[in-house]
Amino acid sequence: MDAFGKRAGKPLLHRAVLTRVPAAIRPRLLRGVVQELRAERVDLLPTGLVEKEAFRALFTVGGGFEALEAHGVWGVIAARQNTASYVADVLELAQREEPARAAAIAEAGR
Repeated sequence: MDAFGKRAGKPLLHRAVLTRVPAAIRPRLLRGVVQELRAERVDLLPTGLVEKEAFRALFTVGGGFEALEAHGVWGVIAARQNTASYVADVLELAQREEPARAAAIAEAGR
C-alpha cells in the first residue's frame, strides 16, 4: 500500500496509461515496454492516448473538440473516439473497483 493509501486506510485505485502511442502501427519498442511493464506487474489501462494532431492542437487552439473543429484541425473525430474509449476504460475500472465513486464521476460528467 502506498503512502496515500495508508492515510486513507485502503489502497488507491491506479493504473498506468500509455501516452503518445503511434496511431498507425505499434513499434517493436512499444511492445517491449508493455511486456516489461506487465512483467513487473504494472497494470495498464487497455486504451492508450494515441498521438493525434487534435490533442496537440488543444494547447494552441484551446477550448474543446468543438473549437478544434471550428479551426479546421485534422483528426478531431479520431481523437474523440480515442478519448471516449479511454474514458470508458477508466469508468469500467472504477465501476469494478469502486462502484460508488464511479457513479459519482459518471453523474458529474452529464
